[in-house]
Amino acid sequence: MSYHYVVTAHKPTNVTHAVVGYFTSPTELNLIVCKCTRLEIYAVVKDSLQLMHDLPIYGRVATLQLWRPPHERTDLLFLTTERYRFALIAYDPAAAELVTRASGDLKDRINRPAEHGQIAIVEPASRCIGLRLYDAVLKVIPLGGSAGLTAAGSAAAAAAAGGSARGTGA
Repeated sequence: MSYHYVVTAHKPTNVTHAVVGYFTSPTELNLIVCKCTRLEIYAVVKDSLQLMHDLPIYGRVATLQLWRPPHERTDLLFLTTERYRFALIAYDPAAAELVTRASGDLKDRINRPAEHGQIAIVEPASRCIGLRLYDAVLKVIPLGGSAGLTAAGSAAAAAAAGGSARGTGA
């Protein structure tokens, strides 16, 4: 009996997502680059970029959003994977490492995956995150007072004319 050990020999090189914000410090601008299954965090220093962190992500990143809740001094990172997992990530300057504030599963049992990929957007007042993961379904994740995520809700858009929506729960 033979066994095969298969690994990726090289790190991914194509950039799938990129965001800019104050992630590691309120005064230091950062460029966060996602390369499929890796997350690279750069500090913008004068006319160059300095790599601060290069981290693997378990899964292919589908969406990446950087946003700042009203009570935070730095931005938070929200990402989803192609297998419908999410993570809300913050930076801990004392330990110089990333901290997962919340994570979970966004998968629904019955829905057709979105043909044109997943879409995520954070509402400007930081009250909720809107996700289009499936065709004709808008999933809304309310954000709690401490930038924590509360129970996720769904609203399925009706296909009939009139555009009514019905809640499906999550």
